[in-house]
Amino acid sequence: MSGVIFRALDTETDRTVAIRRFFPFGPTGGGLSESEKIDFTGTLDRLAEIKHPALRTIVCGGCDPVDGMPYIATEWIEGHSLQTLLMDRSLSPEEMTLVLDQALEVCQILSDNLGSEGVWVETDPHAIIIGAPETQRPVSFWISPLIWTDRRNSQTALETFIPLTVSAMGWSEIPTHERPTTGPGAWVKWLQNSAGTATLQQARESLATATGTAAPTPTQRVVRQATRQVLPGKKKAASKAPAWILAVAVLLVMGLGGWMMVRRNTAMNAAAIKTQTPTIVILSAAPPAPAAISTPKPAEPKTALPVVEKSAAVSKVAPSPVESPAQRASRLAAEQKQAKQNALKRPAPARSGVLSPANYDLLVPLNNKDAIVEGTLASIGYSGSKKTMYLIFAGNLDVADFRGAIAAKDATGDLSETALGTLKGKKIRLSGKIRLELGGSRSRPVIDIGNRTGIQLAE
Repeated sequence: MSGVIFRALDTETDRTVAIRRFFPFGPTGGGLSESEKIDFTGTLDRLAEIKHPALRTIVCGGCDPVDGMPYIATEWIEGHSLQTLLMDRSLSPEEMTLVLDQALEVCQILSDNLGSEGVWVETDPHAIIIGAPETQRPVSFWISPLIWTDRRNSQTALETFIPLTVSAMGWSEIPTHERPTTGPGAWVKWLQNSAGTATLQQARESLATATGTAAPTPTQRVVRQATRQVLPGKKKAASKAPAWILAVAVLLVMGLGGWMMVRRNTAMNAAAIKTQTPTIVILSAAPPAPAAISTPKPAEPKTALPVVEKSAAVSKVAPSPVESPAQRASRLAAEQKQAKQNALKRPAPARSGVLSPANYDLLVPLNNKDAIVEGTLASIGYSGSKKTMYLIFAGNLDVADFRGAIAAKDATGDLSETALGTLKGKKIRLSGKIRLELGGSRSRPVIDIGNRTGIQLAE
């Protein structure tokens, strides 16, 4: 879905929000027609009442009064796109099942709200967000608003989950007849034959059967749990666009010309810039998430951006310059160096302690020190270069999470993927020296495993 995302501050609530401005007919096209505006804005009241951990809650929205471009303001969730994660590794069957089930459940809720069953979220890996652990939001989806105004759009079909699954599981270059026939693979095969007639509930039930997971919650119960009660006399979040959102809409139009220049430069370098999203451009970098959203893992490195314009209610940051691969590598190297320097200043836990893969704050200071890490092995994956095989633990959805590392040349015998595959789902203990390596936008703690003695079943 063509669009641009701004990070803004709602000064009435002191919460960070994401303002997403859509281009229904491309960046150079116009806005919605009058009838489409009515359809678009008339739906927002109902959608603002929905709250689900896999869906970004709508604060408000409407159409830009200057050019008619639709926009939505939602809560901001820290994290990475699924596409970023897939550059490092494929999803495990368990992770893929979670993503699919949450997407289908959210679509059930939206279908009930909109009065028409369909896939009302975006299924492109660039638009699916893997939340940072502190958000307690493993995966979240963007509502795809322009589908509401064009019910004939092909994205309303269950078939869109087929390319998502094939891409996320790393099957794109594997012939269809050679792909797994169990787990998500069995579900994809079912979907290829049934997508045209199956309901969302049937799709969820088939997914549960294929993957051996618990039967899904019935649709009506899911809907009741996700629909928030609006208190009497309280203004609905989306019934009218607040003054601050109207003000920022004007600012967005003023900044669009500069964004178009950035987009043209990005297109010229598209072959070299693999981490750029082709349809979504994020124009601000990452200050910490709102205080209301907090748990285990530290926020990503913070980059202060200059403020270019302010209104009484919202401040807008300047667009980030397009970052070349060389610049990104230099930045990540500097961040890793800083992380190592900070690690020397922090006291390390006792070496006799057994750490969890989720103890990021405790693992990073142990760089070049011995450690014991214990957790449930979820899957085995590979680096993008295929030179390293990783032991990935339950809950490891972020590319910077801890993992065991085995050089591909050493992954033979009792360290082969086949041999270690028997440990999936079991609690294991890794022992060795912690080493920091680049993992997405942060340093990733790993333990290098050179022989089988470094991997033990936990008691």
